[in-house]
Amino acid sequence: MWKGEKGITGLETAIILIAFVVVASVFAYTALSAGLFSTQKSQQAIYSGLSEAQSTLELKGGVLATGRAMLNNCDYIGWIGDTDATLSRETTTKWEGSASLKVVVGAGMSANDTIIYHAMQHPALTDGDTITFWIKADAALDSNMTFAIGPNADLHNSPTETYLINTNGGTGWQKHSFSLTGGDDSSAAYYGIVLSTDATGTFYLDNVIFDNVASLGGVGYTLDNCDYVSWVADSHVTLTSDASVKMEGTGSLKAVIGAGAPLNGAMLSHYMAAKSWADGDTITFWIKADAALSGKLTFAFATGANLQATATSTLLLSPATTGWTKETMTLSGGNNASARYYGIYLSTAATGTFYLDAIECKASVAQTTDPVDSYAGQVVMTVSLANGNQGIDFTTTTDSNSDGLLSDESVKNNKVTITYSDAYQTLTDLAWTRTPIGKDNGNAILDAGEKFQITVDLTAVNNGAAYPFEKVGPNRQFTIEVKPNVGAILTVERTMPNSVHDINNLQ
Repeated sequence: MWKGEKGITGLETAIILIAFVVVASVFAYTALSAGLFSTQKSQQAIYSGLSEAQSTLELKGGVLATGRAMLNNCDYIGWIGDTDATLSRETTTKWEGSASLKVVVGAGMSANDTIIYHAMQHPALTDGDTITFWIKADAALDSNMTFAIGPNADLHNSPTETYLINTNGGTGWQKHSFSLTGGDDSSAAYYGIVLSTDATGTFYLDNVIFDNVASLGGVGYTLDNCDYVSWVADSHVTLTSDASVKMEGTGSLKAVIGAGAPLNGAMLSHYMAAKSWADGDTITFWIKADAALSGKLTFAFATGANLQATATSTLLLSPATTGWTKETMTLSGGNNASARYYGIYLSTAATGTFYLDAIECKASVAQTTDPVDSYAGQVVMTVSLANGNQGIDFTTTTDSNSDGLLSDESVKNNKVTITYSDAYQTLTDLAWTRTPIGKDNGNAILDAGEKFQITVDLTAVNNGAAYPFEKVGPNRQFTIEVKPNVGAILTVERTMPNSVHDINNLQ
């Protein structure tokens, strides 16, 4: 029935089968190779991640901040008073914090009686260290009280240092600072106020600080931030605090000069404690004034409240009429160290309004740290390896100029860098030191089972602050990052307490 038949031979079938097998093999090899390559890369990534995790630092224990000593912020009554002195906590009349100490001196007290006293631990007091406090007193108590420190509660008969308090007639809060100059101050265990001459009246005390100062080394501080009216003015000048027209802080000092204001007299002034002023020190402040007052106001340092008659340095002011002007007075001669007052007098008859804010000193040689606010100078933490398979090199670099920074050193050996940041500034490569704690193999490598105590220097942070409130002071929130050459970054976020003491536990 069929004339012919067509088909394939066994050879042709074999050839086709071999072709399918070869192609399948190529695809299979490609797939396997890609899979193996991907697996290998994944393995490398995992090992690399493990290596990083194994080098991560962790904190061991708490974080401490060491700072200037706040002897007493006067927010609570921890004082002991004479039987004829009434002590109470005052929450309205205060300089800072939540309260001040209110003391009513009764008629039963006599000269040389200790009005109030408070115990303290023995600090290492040296010549040049300073006691700073704020006080507001009735005019009757002006120059009738003495601040003293001594080895026992009888501060009049056994003082090691004394300071006569002049509150400038009870016109407002006054800041007082006195430097320790001799005697066995390290034996002092009490501080307080003595009635130096018979008087009765009321005074308020706030913010008593032990300031560890001997030289300032160029660090600036605030003479007056003008947030509060603590000035003395002529009867023809009206002083108020202005919360809307200001350069910084919560307010500025607003002065309205009326007709009859004295020419070349004490138009408005502020008392200050003795300072070791030197040629080259500068006073800077911000001023905004009516056009009528430009070139007619003079800023002065003086030995007495009559600024023009007792001036040691003066600066004629020429503020712009459209906004704030920054003025700078450089001290270049005269007995500025004897100055006890600063302020502004009218050098040419005029009336009008001006605003004053942020009066600051930039010292060339004297006074070392801001004598107004307490703040932390170091942060101390203890670190170890979170997983001890790979050590971290903590070789240190010497901060040769003691400015708190390693970034400006010509020779840098540190592989670990430390960064500080807060709401006002960020600084990289802060100076730090290392101290082994417990087990130690003697080198700079942090190995498994070892702990290093790291002390971070905050000098650069505080010196770089534009204003005292920008330093590492009360309630300051900050972040410190410890960055090793391998491994993850250790981030430490902390907040300073309401009052800064010698040692502050930042849990």
